Formats: sequence, C-alpha cells, structure tokens
Amino acid sequence: MSCAQFWQDRLTYIQSQIVVYETAITQISTPGIESYMIDTGQTITRVTKQDLEKLENILLSYMNRYAELEARCTGSNSFNARQSG
Repeated sequence: MSCAQFWQDRLTYIQSQIVVYETAITQISTPGIESYMIDTGQTITRVTKQDLEKLENILLSYMNRYAELEARCTGSNSFNARQSG
C-alpha cells in the first residue's frame, strides 16, 4: 500500500464516521425520538438525548482530524472546527 493510499483510506474512514455521527445527532434532535443506535462498523451503541453534547464533541473531533489529514494529503492549510456557544 502506498503512502498516498494509506492517507486516502484514513480520509474515507473518517468521512464515514462523520456521516454516522451527523445522522445520530439529527435523529436524537428530532422531537419524539428518545434514543438512536449508532453503528460505527465496529460497535453498535445506543445513545439518548443526554448524549447529544458528547456526540457533537465526537463529531467535531472527526471533522478536525479530517481537516488535518486532508491538509497533509493536499498540502493546504488546515482549520479547527469548534463548538459554538
């Protein structure tokens, strides 16, 4: 496996996790939905509305990691996503 392929594989994995956590946050934020099952491909976890802040922090972590790796692959500048408020 080439170095470039390694980093591309990491980016692809992180993209999939971003989608998983965005979906969970959207579902948990929907009125009437009390819990949601997150399937990361490695584990399945039940989350509730009380987990929303934790989920947002995990999502931000993945977004930051993605930006860092993308910058490494493309040679561009990176940024840090931060939680508002």
